[in-house]
Amino acid sequence: MRKYKILLLFFVLVNGVAKAQFYQERSRTTVGIGLELEIPTTIGFKDWHYPGVAGSLRLGYQLNDYFDFVAVGTLARFLQKDSNTDSAYYSPSITLTGLSGGVRFHMAEVMDEGFFYLQPQVGVSAIGIRKPRFSGSYSIGAGYVIDERFDVSLRYQGLLGKNKLEFIGVGLAYQLNL
Repeated sequence: MRKYKILLLFFVLVNGVAKAQFYQERSRTTVGIGLELEIPTTIGFKDWHYPGVAGSLRLGYQLNDYFDFVAVGTLARFLQKDSNTDSAYYSPSITLTGLSGGVRFHMAEVMDEGFFYLQPQVGVSAIGIRKPRFSGSYSIGAGYVIDERFDVSLRYQGLLGKNKLEFIGVGLAYQLNL
């Protein structure tokens, strides 16, 4: 019986949040949930790994009509191309987690349907799960937000230090206004 009460409460909350998306103006706080395709560009890394798939969670806070603070958490997975490779650049499948923050600059609005933006970020990333190797990360991205809900983006991200990796991410996210 307790399961059903929790399930009912969950559906009531989800229904309330979904309806609130259609009856309010853009709030100051947004949460975005997205999927990305990560295309490796680092020599060696791109030779031995397929493009990766990532999930992201973005929290945004609107300062004014032109600037948002943004915090992003990402989990990406790159699969190996050939497990029989004998190379100094070779490593098995890579899991990359990251946490970064930055500012979103609203560039141009298009007929009240959406806006273009630029979004530089800095943060920290960890390569691996069991024995993670940490390094600093940076990215610059651009995108278009459609109807305050859908975010289509393109970004270039790099990791610093001896864990140097670089890739281009293409993403699609859905934003909830809180």
